[in-house]
Amino acid sequence: MMVEAGRFREGMRRLAASVCVITTGQGDDRHGCTATAVSSVSDNPPSLLVCLNLKSATGQRIAENGRFAVNVLSADDAHTASRFASSVAGKFEVGEWLAADQGAPRLATSVVAFDCKVSSVVPSGSHLIVIGEILAIDTQGDPSGALLYVDGSYGGFAPCAQMVG
Repeated sequence: MMVEAGRFREGMRRLAASVCVITTGQGDDRHGCTATAVSSVSDNPPSLLVCLNLKSATGQRIAENGRFAVNVLSADDAHTASRFASSVAGKFEVGEWLAADQGAPRLATSVVAFDCKVSSVVPSGSHLIVIGEILAIDTQGDPSGALLYVDGSYGGFAPCAQMVG
């Protein structure tokens, strides 16, 4: 027996995750969306995956372009996350955007940006699983300052007291 969709969403809301903006394109033809379904795949070759809704214009453009960037947001970028999670026009008017080595937009304030080329796209249910080979990594800032998302809210990382014993 399968878990009901509502119960699945309720459970997944408890899975804290880094907030990322996934981008593709160049110049005036840029697309992006907010995602938390991002994970490492392998270190040989270095690769990651991102899951995007089949209806996402960003996912469709990534499949066409063959290139994308994963921007892991800092806690100061919650407004950027909200903007890219919406369907408003002019998403790239917020933040300072640079071109990654392969051309996809990279947010200057991200904790880390992964510049990727698509190695495969796999449809699964309502989403596309996009696997990208990482061509370049740009790190800046404090990784403990990454923006997190859990139970419908943004937050940050707080280290636990060190365990003794």
